[in-house]
Amino acid sequence: MSESKDVTVPKGAKKPADRKPKAEKPAVETVDDGLRFTHKGFSVTVANDVFDDFELLRDIGAIDHKGQLSRAPGILERVLGDSQFDLVMDGLRDPETGRVTHQVALDYIQALFEAIAPNS
Repeated sequence: MSESKDVTVPKGAKKPADRKPKAEKPAVETVDDGLRFTHKGFSVTVANDVFDDFELLRDIGAIDHKGQLSRAPGILERVLGDSQFDLVMDGLRDPETGRVTHQVALDYIQALFEAIAPNS
C-alpha cells in the first residue's frame, strides 16, 4: 500500500478549472413588453423592438468588426434606457473602488446579448 503524503498548496495557487464553482447562468423570460433578463442578482427588461434601430446596429458592428469597445456603454444604455442602465452600473460597481471595470461590464453585455439575441 502507498503512504499518504501531506501536500501544502502554495498561497495564491490556481485551482484547476474543473474544480471551480459553476458560473451563474442568466435567466430570460418573456414578458408583455419584451424579455426580462436576470443576471448578477438583478433584472432588466429589453423591449421587443430594441434591434429595430439602425444606429444601434452600426455601433454593434463597430465593436464586432473594428474592435471599437468605446461604443459599448452607449450600446448598453440604448438597449436598456437610462434608468435600467444606471441599475446595471450600480449592480456591477466594485464596492471597494466605486468603479465598473471594463471586463465586468463587457462580460455582462455579452451575457445579455447571448440571452436576448442568441442567433446574432
